[in-house]
Amino acid sequence: MIKLLKSDLTKIVILLLLSIVSFAQQGEQIIARHIKAIGGENKWQNIDRIKYKTITTTLGLQTISQKYFERNKYYKNDLQLEGRNISDPSKLYSIIISKNKGWKNLPDQKKQGFQPMDSLECKYFLTFNELDNPFLGRLIHMQKITYFDTESFNEKTYHKFLIEHLNGIREFCYLDTETNMLFMRVTLDSENEQTRIYTEYQTTKDGLVVPKLMETAEGMVEITNLEINPMFNEDMFKLPKATK
Repeated sequence: MIKLLKSDLTKIVILLLLSIVSFAQQGEQIIARHIKAIGGENKWQNIDRIKYKTITTTLGLQTISQKYFERNKYYKNDLQLEGRNISDPSKLYSIIISKNKGWKNLPDQKKQGFQPMDSLECKYFLTFNELDNPFLGRLIHMQKITYFDTESFNEKTYHKFLIEHLNGIREFCYLDTETNMLFMRVTLDSENEQTRIYTEYQTTKDGLVVPKLMETAEGMVEITNLEINPMFNEDMFKLPKATK
């Protein structure tokens, strides 16, 4: 009788392990369909630099950001805030990062003018941008992804994944079961909880499918004027002379 019980337990453990493996494989297949839907892994891996504009509308007011991004090397964000026009170019609102050294001049900061940024801030801006896809990031940042089956809301069904990034941030990501597109991301960091809902996508001339409209805590964000792998002049990422 005892041998029979051990045998049954062994069978149960084997079945559970097979179920876990099968579930993981299902998650991998879903991710593969998603990556194919946004243009394919090879096209995304060929991106070195991007230039784009974001228009964020909050309570009827717009913030326009012209952004330049080269992963792990350069980042620049020139901001225009509705109702806060500045005529002196050396005092424009901006974030500038060049090879792990960064400066920022932002509205409502304690000290006026460009102030140095710490290494964690620089690393964040040199790593992430609005076009980043958490499932492609698995290949770049080696984060952990766990599939949680499906979840239904808004009269639709979504595949639910938990993504754990190397920087400690965890987020739930939801893929539309019909289109295979990313619908929503919800961070689980209690100090900086954010929800992003992707309401519209756009296709580039290279066949990449990227976000166009997102709902965020800051408001509705529109991504426009996207350029893939443009040439950058290194002088763009230097501080204005008047601020040195």
